[in-house]
Amino acid sequence: MYWSRLTTGTRSHGRGHWFNLSTTHQFNVGFRWRERIGRIGFCVLFAVVVTTPVQFVGVYLVFTTLIVPAVATYRYAAKRQLAVGYALAIVSYIAGVAPSVVTDLPSSAVIVRAMAIFGWFVHLAGATQNQNRNDRVAGVRPSGRSRGDQ
Repeated sequence: MYWSRLTTGTRSHGRGHWFNLSTTHQFNVGFRWRERIGRIGFCVLFAVVVTTPVQFVGVYLVFTTLIVPAVATYRYAAKRQLAVGYALAIVSYIAGVAPSVVTDLPSSAVIVRAMAIFGWFVHLAGATQNQNRNDRVAGVRPSGRSRGDQ
């Protein structure tokens, strides 16, 4: 979808959808607002957004949820990092809450341990994918010899 088609209200790819200019205006206002707040505004907004969950679940869980998915997925392609990070967090929360409910252990600590374990596996999987991609680019065969070595 092209932004010019949204702003002019033309049909999208022949499907017959007409877009409301008020919706387009909201998108434009959102982008302008993001540019207006800048880095300082982001830091203030981040501080407000992070302090609220800290009061409910604690510093340990909030900062683990922020840091572990980012560190675990940095070797993945940029297109996949966000999806893999979300999947890591969701699986970790489910895998942490379930044993916590059954065994009556503290939920926060069990979730953090689950996220650390799953994060390690996600990180290793990303390292393997990255190594395979580098080998293909360098021309290394699975036997460990390059194409020039015969």
